[in-house]
Amino acid sequence: MRSLKSTEYETAIGSLFNRLSTRRQDLTVMERLMASWGNPERAFPSVHIGGTNGKGSVSRKLATALENAGYRVGLYISPHIAEFEERITINGEKIPKQQVVDYYAQIDDPEFNFFECATWMCFQYFKEKQVDIGIIEVGLGGTLDSTNVLKPVLSIITSIGLDHTEYLGDTLDKIAAQKAGIIKPHTPVVLGPRIHSAPIYERAKAVHAPLIQVTHRSPLYEEENNAVVVEALKILPFRSDVEAGLAAGLPCRFERRGRFILDVAHNAEGFSRLKEALQYTFPNQTFHFIIGMSRRKDLKGCLQAIEEKIAHVHFVESGRADGATVFDLEKAFQAVSRRPYSLDQKMDIAIEKTPKEITVICGSFYIMAGAIMHIERESPTP
Repeated sequence: MRSLKSTEYETAIGSLFNRLSTRRQDLTVMERLMASWGNPERAFPSVHIGGTNGKGSVSRKLATALENAGYRVGLYISPHIAEFEERITINGEKIPKQQVVDYYAQIDDPEFNFFECATWMCFQYFKEKQVDIGIIEVGLGGTLDSTNVLKPVLSIITSIGLDHTEYLGDTLDKIAAQKAGIIKPHTPVVLGPRIHSAPIYERAKAVHAPLIQVTHRSPLYEEENNAVVVEALKILPFRSDVEAGLAAGLPCRFERRGRFILDVAHNAEGFSRLKEALQYTFPNQTFHFIIGMSRRKDLKGCLQAIEEKIAHVHFVESGRADGATVFDLEKAFQAVSRRPYSLDQKMDIAIEKTPKEITVICGSFYIMAGAIMHIERESPTP
């Protein structure tokens, strides 16, 4: 592979992220893109994983269980924490930057949106590298998601909660109906333990998809994710290293780094599960929180979910166009709590102001890279 020029990658990635995030009414455009490249998504068996929360962790655990049994496993997740290449990996190795540049140069139609381009790159890369299986996380919803061109050997839906309501609907049933779209005819589907949704059951029955409902519930969402993984591995016709899979995880999922806990809870259900995990792990304790979010989220619902665990909350901004300002967060917080807070705006200021005790950093994926950088600066790895 030729050497990468210094600005070549930045130009390609900038152009990719500047593509319109058009919300499609069907999969026609994505199907046309796939067909023009010989349908690379059909070159490997796949597992398709959707859900409001937990799908990234379940994806990583499944991939690790199969990798450790000797398979070549492609993993597609979103969003990323620091680099785009985190989204597309094979046995833990990120797609090379040069490969991203070369693929992007072959997409000359401006009609294709960001996620369609990224998903095509994933499928094409997995095809060319001849993976044994692809573990594919849904980006948003299910029915209309670009990944839903797959014909998987197994579908998984981890959870149903109110999120992305502007796209998926404003009730749990409407959201469940969208997520049910990944259930394919005669293809088994594993459901997380908290899913009790008529649209899911109706879709599975209508297309004769065997349905396996996980029953194990826990205040630790990691344990519920593990239960989903165990059931999935029973169904897949592959050897697996279950122990390695259950030990694996993605960064910033109730992750302890020194005195900090990082968690990408970014919707009301995620914040509620974060509160359960904190209460279980640290009974009757309150915490300093550092929170930054997208303004499109249910800010009041998220903040109310953890209100009783707050000793003080520091609000920061992600720096993204869709990020909530500290004033947006202040207004939402004042509506649900009288606990102390500060408007710090920047992550480094917030970290410096927290006491030297456990601090929880949560909210948008896009505040986590900055958080990790400042945490490592405070406590550098030996």
